[in-house]
Amino acid sequence: MMISPIRGAAVLLLVAVSLTGCSADRPASDPHHRHHAAASPRPFAMTQLCIDEASHRYNTDRRGINVADIESFQRSYELRGNTLRDEGFTCTFDEKGAFLHLSMR
Repeated sequence: MMISPIRGAAVLLLVAVSLTGCSADRPASDPHHRHHAAASPRPFAMTQLCIDEASHRYNTDRRGINVADIESFQRSYELRGNTLRDEGFTCTFDEKGAFLHLSMR
């Protein structure tokens, strides 16, 4: 049984494309690679947990909590925020993204 030329070409193209991704590894010494490793572990989950903790602490709805971007600080991460009543707080997470505490400011 003979494989049609179009089907054979499609299979070869698929194999070539899948192998191309394997050969494009960056070395570990690439500065961009290190930069991505230092990014915060789960920014969305950390933000949501901070909002949950603050809304519980201040006895308000989640929509009444505003948070800023995540900042790296001494091997941890901090999220600063405030309530609609201008009560400030800071959520602190460890280097792996686990919640540590909420400080009222």
